Order: sequence, then structure tokens, then C-alpha cells
Amino acid sequence: MEQVKGPSDYSEIGGMSVSGRIVGSGPPLLLLHGWGGSYAEWGGNLEALAQHFKVYAPNLHEHGFPDGTLEENLESSRVLFVAFLEAERLEKISIIGQSMGGFLALDFALSFPDRVTKLVLADGAGLGPEINWGLRLLTLPLLGEFVSDFLWPRLRRLLTPLFHGNYWKVSGEGSLARILRMGVGLGGQKLWPMVVPRLPTLRVPALILWGERDAIFPVSQAYAAHRAIPGSRLHIFPRCGHECGTERPTEFNSIVLEFLKGTD
Repeated sequence: MEQVKGPSDYSEIGGMSVSGRIVGSGPPLLLLHGWGGSYAEWGGNLEALAQHFKVYAPNLHEHGFPDGTLEENLESSRVLFVAFLEAERLEKISIIGQSMGGFLALDFALSFPDRVTKLVLADGAGLGPEINWGLRLLTLPLLGEFVSDFLWPRLRRLLTPLFHGNYWKVSGEGSLARILRMGVGLGGQKLWPMVVPRLPTLRVPALILWGERDAIFPVSQAYAAHRAIPGSRLHIFPRCGHECGTERPTEFNSIVLEFLKGTD
């Protein structure tokens, strides 16, 4: 899916420049992509979801992250989401978050449960300290910049045809390493203490989706989150990696729509 500038795209929300797509009609649904991605990450899902919902799919990476602590950056994301709801005159919205987008969606649902109708976490970040060792190494000084500034743009050109158009689009020199360091170190994820202790307090209907062979976050985190979140649902995609919505779009769409359209 190519990005097309036009009336369906965002311009400015809460003082931040944000691009993306708005498609479909019906109850509002917000899609939050993962680290280093774009709204094109939802290329296999947008059309199916837009048949039942008004889908908002922003490019989170384009508004950037301000300099500051992880807590300050997380607060800026909350402010952005609230500003988005106010700008669109929405009282509540359902959210699907993939990977890092899942962490942001979960934090927002925990912080503003009255503004979230339903929550879908797809291979979400922040549900435990474990994470792929390759990503831990990318947080090292110099190595991360070398990979994200020199190697990644070249690898991306080779990988793009395999991952739905511009899925691998990123913006800004060093952005991959810089954003990764906010939530990851050699010791693993830094995000989980901000949400895991709060999981039993979640008051939003939640669906957890995970790839059985997720090489970024172990599937054990999905089971742990399912046990911790009251009344949550869990679906594990067999022989599937980290991008269940991309790798299994038909099954993903069917399960998500059944959950979002159902009565809890």
C-alpha cells in the first residue's frame, strides 16, 4: 500500500505532524504499528477492517520522539492519543497494537480505560524483559548507528518486496537505534515494569494474539499476560513469527473482527 496525500491523511494533531490513512465507516478503530514500521504494516488488514469500522492508521514514527526520559516520551504518546480523540470528536475507540504499538495501546488503555472500547495486543512489546539478543546488541553505542544509518537502508531495499510495500519505511538518521534504546538495553526490555504490574487492573476487554515462533518476544509472554489480564482472550498462531497480522492476514482479520464486533 502506497501512501497517498489527500483528505484522508492526517496533518497536525496535538501540535505534532502525523500522516496516515483514515478509511471505512462505522465504529472507530485505531491501528498502532510496530517499531520502525508505518501504516503500510496493515496492508493485509485495512480493507477487511474498514468494511466494519472507521479505521485510523497513523504513521507514529513521523511525529518522532522528543528528547527525554522513557517516562516523558510515554506521556507524550498519551497526550497525542488524547489530542487525536478530541480532534476527531471521539469519546471512545477500539485499538489494535502491534509490537511497540501494542505497548502504547496497552499503556493508554490502562491510563484511560474509559476512552478505550476494546483492546487487541498483537505480539505486544513490554510484557516481559525477554527480547531477541540481536535487538539488545543494536542498543550498543556506534553499532546501532552503523546498522540503522548504513546497513539498514540497504537491507531495506532488498527486504521491502517481501513485506507488503513500504512496511520497512523509517524516518530520520539513527532513528532505529535511538528509539530502540528508549525501551531496550543489554538486559532486555525496559518497558515491562510500566505495564505488567498494572495488568490485573485492566478494565478493557482484551484479545491477545501471538505468533508461536515469534523470534522477537517469546510466546511465554502472551500466556503470562493472558493469566494476568482479567477476562482476556488468547489466540496463538501456529508456525507464525512476530507479525501475525502480516503473516496470517485472513485468520487475523477473522479473529479480530469476531472479537471487536462481539458483545462482552
